[in-house]
Amino acid sequence: MRNCYALFLLFFTLTLTSCLEKQEPDAVPAYGAKPILKNARKISFIIDGAYDLSQTEVHSTLDSTAMDGEDKGLLVPAAYPSAVFFLDNTSGQILAVVQTDTVRDQVPVNATSVAQALLPLVPAYHSLTPVQQITFERNAPSLKPFQDFVVQVDALLKSKRPIYSTEPAYVNKLVELNSYILKNLLGTPDLTAGRTARVVNQFKDWVAVEGGGTLINQVHSYVYAEFIPSNGGNTVKTLLDPQPVPAGRWSKKPLAELGLKDDYYTVHLNQTHESVVAKNYYELSSRMAKMFLNVFLGRLGEESRSDCIAAIAGAIQVDITATMLELGGGASIPAQEVLLKISQVAGNTLQTAFTNSACQKTLLNKSVIAKALAAQTNVFMKTIQAVSMVYELAEFFPFVFAQANPVIMSDKMQVYKGKLVPGWVSFQEIKGSVTSGYAPSVTVRPAVEAKILSFYDKIDLGQFEAAWTVESGHGQVTPKTPFNADGKTVTSWRLPTPEGTYALKAEVLDREKEHLMGSPVKFEVKVKDSIAIYKAAAVGSWTVTGYDPNNPPSTYRFRLFADGTGVYPMDGTGFTRDVPIRWSIESTPEGYILKEQGWWHPAYTDDRITKHARLKYPLTGYKVYSSPQGYPNFTFLSQVYTKN
Repeated sequence: MRNCYALFLLFFTLTLTSCLEKQEPDAVPAYGAKPILKNARKISFIIDGAYDLSQTEVHSTLDSTAMDGEDKGLLVPAAYPSAVFFLDNTSGQILAVVQTDTVRDQVPVNATSVAQALLPLVPAYHSLTPVQQITFERNAPSLKPFQDFVVQVDALLKSKRPIYSTEPAYVNKLVELNSYILKNLLGTPDLTAGRTARVVNQFKDWVAVEGGGTLINQVHSYVYAEFIPSNGGNTVKTLLDPQPVPAGRWSKKPLAELGLKDDYYTVHLNQTHESVVAKNYYELSSRMAKMFLNVFLGRLGEESRSDCIAAIAGAIQVDITATMLELGGGASIPAQEVLLKISQVAGNTLQTAFTNSACQKTLLNKSVIAKALAAQTNVFMKTIQAVSMVYELAEFFPFVFAQANPVIMSDKMQVYKGKLVPGWVSFQEIKGSVTSGYAPSVTVRPAVEAKILSFYDKIDLGQFEAAWTVESGHGQVTPKTPFNADGKTVTSWRLPTPEGTYALKAEVLDREKEHLMGSPVKFEVKVKDSIAIYKAAAVGSWTVTGYDPNNPPSTYRFRLFADGTGVYPMDGTGFTRDVPIRWSIESTPEGYILKEQGWWHPAYTDDRITKHARLKYPLTGYKVYSSPQGYPNFTFLSQVYTKN
């Protein structure tokens, strides 16, 4: 990858140098009094005594002056900061560069002021906002990396060597400044796996579930997103804006702003859609133009300079677009080849871009601009070769990668009650939660399960809710139940008394009262009152408490077996034995009753005791009444049967 960058900047160097050789100077040293051009002002220089810049010509974007002439004044733009270059009269090399402001008539030329004018050589500098750039420049003199760079600049000035140096010591100091900006001002973003970057290995890295759901783009250029509803309707489309480097400047797009209805969606993210390709082409071109022209044009938003940059960027974009169309979009071509092609186009376009009418009022001294660009490109190339990771380069590189390695990603998501569900969830009956036949009045527990069909992050199944309904006469049910964290929900359904077939419905509805996948879930059961139901329920252990108005309550136990037999453990003084009994379920006009027979039973043949002992399902027990002397008929509680 580093070789790619080297080729990129090498081509800039070659094309601009070629351009310089062909051009004649378009501004000549002026002697004597100068007329002040419109929107220009005159400045002079205070040169540190340690440096000899007498045999140089000094150039601005408007004017040129010989430093050994009678009038050393120089015309510079009045409305915005710009660069001034000192060229050696013999070699033509740039020995010094300083930045003018809009106030001072005398500009100091010393190691510190020259070093500050060279800050655009630092790749990460271009990733700072204008406010961050100003703050960084103000604080730079107190920073050790900058102080070390000033030492290198001082040595070059004293020896009259080119100030745009490619010496290793000089380049290393630029890299150290680059690292300082990354660590302290940009949060060390990483296009591949850094601690603040959101990488594209997984779809979930683009989507934050919190707050209802937000699309996030931190380190990539423009991305096209579309949401295709599975239930029909209009596809929702949006662009994720680029925020490729600065920490805390993520491009965020809350899903709530997109007007997504509750539905299942197939989501596509790509950088191949024509609208995104065009925007990324222009952004790439614009950032290239701004990076190399920043030192000449300053950073203020003056209209003529903005028009000039836009014109250059537009020219580059046209040629890049045509080239990429010839390459078939570049997605199937190695990144190195794409970068080389784009670099060639940008370099060729820059040669002629300065002649655009939008730049004529701003970039008058084209020859010095071409020379400075060629010199800057040499240093920039060496700096890029010295850095170790892609993210350490200028912020326009994500726009290059968008051409060679575009984002292409798809996944499924859901919106439920206005909130993002990171996948698709359907709903189904839990088998075995109900069976086909039940006795009258029994309470059953139908259950529904949320089944995850697809997911790209953890899904909160507890956010879903089931609404349960029965038709009139089909029993009673708990109307609403939430799903638990395991994706299950259960209701209580008390069946009616009459025999028949009954239905229950579980609905999982969204805000628009539309069913989610699998909803409604339907249950159907049959209620049947029969001897077999109660016979099966009676098998097991029982406890009987007997009540006598003349004696304390007594308790005994017995067991019933499925074959209609049973035993009564009879305990007595000095002996223990099991007494066999027989039992059955009988149908009477009053309902089903349990009849036991055995000599031990106090009145097993007495119909008065069992007459009112109608069984109810589920079978938990029953009571019988008697009418001893002095009491009304069958009003005295005689025995309580309890199923253990």
